[in-house]
Parts: sequence; structure tokens; C-alpha cells
Amino acid sequence: MLKGLQILVLSSPSPTYPSEQQTATQTTEKQPHEKQHTFTGLINFLFPDAISIFTFWLVVATILLGVISYVQIDFLKRAEQISANIAQAAKDSANVAREALVSTNRAFISQKLISPIAHRYDDNRDKFWYSLSPIWENSGNTPTRDMTIWVNSYFESTPIPPNFLFPSFVGSEKVPIFAGPKASFGGSFVNKTGDELAEVKAETKYFYMWGEARYRDIFIDTPEHVTRFAYKITVLGDPTKAPSPDDVVQLTTEILPRHNCADEECERQNQ
Repeated sequence: MLKGLQILVLSSPSPTYPSEQQTATQTTEKQPHEKQHTFTGLINFLFPDAISIFTFWLVVATILLGVISYVQIDFLKRAEQISANIAQAAKDSANVAREALVSTNRAFISQKLISPIAHRYDDNRDKFWYSLSPIWENSGNTPTRDMTIWVNSYFESTPIPPNFLFPSFVGSEKVPIFAGPKASFGGSFVNKTGDELAEVKAETKYFYMWGEARYRDIFIDTPEHVTRFAYKITVLGDPTKAPSPDDVVQLTTEILPRHNCADEECERQNQ
């Protein structure tokens, strides 16, 4: 019997101590954690199946489409701006060309001089009166449209005041007239006797004349034009005698600081 017990003892495994069991357990648990911290473990964690992989590439594709769409929209905005700039440049160029065409060819009315024309009285052939007609000129290459002119005068013992308004001729109608290109023409006029002009020459009377021409040109969508003049008149020669080569009556003009203008200049003077 003792022999049997000895065999049993010899064949039994040696006992495992607690410290050895703990070390084995820690070694076994450490191996999976080390695997999870590797790159392959991370990939397996993020993409455990085919659906997660498909979802990832779908997100990537969506982001790429968004970037491409943003770039395309930016290109389209730039192309639109470039097209708008080109269109505006073409429009500006066309406007400049049209303005150059209009400005160099439109009718332009200016006042040149005042022409005195002597007339004998029917009842006294030794006395004279004068019609003083402003001479206008169209220096443009095209005719006028819808032009009217008027003229007025001041004949007094005192000069005009600084705030003089240069009114149109009261009770008179504006004279409609046509002016062809490069043409000179008269229109409204002021009548004065030879004795009155002699007073102006003697500087006992002050004599002023002023007038206005309003007209349109032949071009479409252009504004109405205006030309104004205002002069102080002095007299040369003897207006009481018959005109002769040795005694020609002439009128000299002194331009006044106001009411001498054209177009936009007149608008500024009215302000």
C-alpha cells in the first residue's frame, strides 16, 4: 500500500504558487491590448465591416465633390465678372465713340456780332434809324432742329444793376428759325434812332443788348441746347448822318460777366 501512495505522489503535478498564476494572467491579457494599439488594429477598429468602409469613401467623395463645386462656383463668378467687365468696357467704348460723333458733328450756335443797318425816315430823308440785328452762326456740321431766338435791350441813363435778370422781350414771340451747317443768320432785332445812338456815343445813355437761342440737334436722345449773349454797346461814327465810306457807323461790344454762356455753363450761372 505504501508503494501505491508513492506512485500517486510522484505522478501528481507540482503545485502552482499564486505569484506565478498572476504573472501568467497579466501576460495573457497584455497581448490583445498591444494588438489593438497597432495600425492594423486601428483600421480594424474603425472599419470592422464593409458598410463602414463604404461610408468612409462616401464621405471622402462628398468632400471632394464639395471642394470641386466650390472651385467651379468661384470660376463661374470670376467668369461672370470678367464678362460683365468686358460688356461694360464695350458699352463705355460705344458711348465714347457716340459722344465723339455727336460733339464733333452736332449743331452749335454762337453769337458773332451785332450788325447795324441804317434806314431813312420816309417823312425826313435827312434822318436815320437803325435796326440792330445780332448775327448768329451754326459752326457745326449738321443743321439745327426746333430753334427759337429772341433779343432784348436796355437804354437808360444809368448802368444795369449787378443783379440784373436779363429778361426776354416782353410781349414778343420767340422767332422760330432754321440754321444749316456752317451757316450765319440774323433774327430778332432792336430798333434805335440815330439820335439815340448819338447819345450812346456821347455816353449820356447806357445801351445793352442780350439774347438767347434755344435749339436741338439732329441726334437722338440729346438734350436741348442753349446759347446766350449779353453786351454793353458803344458807337463809332456819326449815326445822325448818312453812312458813307468816310463815316461808317459801327457798334463795338463789351462782353458782360453774366448771361454769356452755352449749355451747362448757363445752368451753372442760373444756380
